[in-house]
Amino acid sequence: MTSAGIASDQQAAAYQTIKLSSDWQYEGLDYPSINLCRANPPAKMQSYGTDFRTNPVTQLKWCNGYVTARYGNWTAALSYAQKYAGQF
Repeated sequence: MTSAGIASDQQAAAYQTIKLSSDWQYEGLDYPSINLCRANPPAKMQSYGTDFRTNPVTQLKWCNGYVTARYGNWTAALSYAQKYAGQF
């Protein structure tokens, strides 16, 4: 997670958020999107690396950017994910 730019104080929340949304399955990019953060379409992760289909670190980089932009941090994203668990 550190290599993906996720701050150490956010890594536990990131782990739990990803566990809820994808159970850490990073391969299998068919619909519904199966990647760490369920990017749909998965190709939006390509801006973080052409290896986005097979590299979980590339996926985590995209996830971190998405979470930071949408929720502010992983703790807030986890709170949201827990509130809507089962609806992913």
